Amino acid sequence: MNQQRLRRAKETCPSPDMYVGQQYVSELLAHYRTDAQPKTGYSPFTEDALKLLLTHLQRRTPRDVNKRCRNVLLRAFETGNGAEITVDFVRKMSLEELDREMG
Repeated sequence: MNQQRLRRAKETCPSPDMYVGQQYVSELLAHYRTDAQPKTGYSPFTEDALKLLLTHLQRRTPRDVNKRCRNVLLRAFETGNGAEITVDFVRKMSLEELDREMG
């Protein structure tokens, strides 16, 4: 019974639009942020980098948004670019890297 309801909800709920996706990420980052004030509400992402991530995301479900942001964050910290994630940084990542572990 619960599986049927969940399946119907997934089929009928549209993906959030760009603004809702940005707000979701901003609120999620604010929840985990320390007392230090970030440059923007999307920090360490620039606003344009976040828009690029969301623009090319097939489904803007919270799960897929979380996974894509996580993949970019991990790559940024691995390469020492965690202070600010820019459009150029995101563009250098392959689609396979961006969407690792997505279903």
